[in-house]
Amino acid sequence: MLSKVFLTFQDPEMKAVFEREKRSWYSKIMPVILLTIIVLASTLEILYRVYGLGELEMTTSIVNGSAILLYIGLTCLVRCSHVASWFVCPSLTALTHYYFAWVDYDGQGTSIYYTMIVGITVSFFLLVLFSEVWLISTAVYSPLLAYYMWKTGKDMVGNENQELLIRCLFCVFLYAIVAYKVEMLNKQAFMGKESSEKAFYRWLKIFETFPEGLALVRNGYIMYANQSLHRLFEFDDYVSTTDPYNEHLKKLLTVTEVTRLGKDTANYTTSVWNFLDGPERGAPFSLQIQAKESDEKDGKKNLNADGSRTKYISLNKVLVNVAGSQDKLFVVRDLSSMVNLQKIMYTK
Repeated sequence: MLSKVFLTFQDPEMKAVFEREKRSWYSKIMPVILLTIIVLASTLEILYRVYGLGELEMTTSIVNGSAILLYIGLTCLVRCSHVASWFVCPSLTALTHYYFAWVDYDGQGTSIYYTMIVGITVSFFLLVLFSEVWLISTAVYSPLLAYYMWKTGKDMVGNENQELLIRCLFCVFLYAIVAYKVEMLNKQAFMGKESSEKAFYRWLKIFETFPEGLALVRNGYIMYANQSLHRLFEFDDYVSTTDPYNEHLKKLLTVTEVTRLGKDTANYTTSVWNFLDGPERGAPFSLQIQAKESDEKDGKKNLNADGSRTKYISLNKVLVNVAGSQDKLFVVRDLSSMVNLQKIMYTK
């Protein structure tokens, strides 16, 4: 199974999707981490320096300031590259050990036990939640653990150098196994989800020849779109084979404006992508398209004075659940023939 994990991630498409999801997740969680560190650091400065509740070493202020700058940089970098996420877990682990081994450490026996238990618990919590590369996380955790064990052994026993290496190796070995297992399970879970989604996408292939435009949208990304979608919007220069991740299609939908129609609701103009993000589930819209020579030969149907042509479509979205993810199914239908027929009947 392990070889299957690494072999699968050699697939450029699978790797690109995995990295894109990681960037999306960390771009949401990093501002929360940054805000938490800023609040905690500011609280310490206010309580100890402004209100004088205790003594705060300058080293702690420097470490807090460095941590804030570091996470400002990581918050910006994770939006561009998933490699920045590799250093979230190690840096949080180092910051946590600084407080347990230096700031909150008083050398008392009971306090040492408490800080040791809390420190180990927090370290494994950070490992399970944020670890991306087990080797980097283990490499940072090892010297921090060795220093803490040496310091506690020196204060409690008096001499803790004889068996320190063996005990550190044992603890680091267990930490490395957990880190390795967490990374492997995360990738296996991703692979399982991707396998389910690929089976679903194969099922969606039956809609390739349907006249309705269909798209599956997740977290602001178009995961699937059939050929009829861009044809209904008449994106003549769009070629789906050169846009495997539908990023160009998303840009076209973002700049394409449509006008809401209906008697019961006030008309408004919006983009197609804004409709997907809005609360309305479905409605008829009109779309202005540059007229072609074939349109002029065809009786000048729906031609405007500025040379554009009015096309009538319906936009609908439905919430669906694919492989455990809440997605949107976008459906577009052409209403032009129906509107033209109603105009003829009304004229008669």
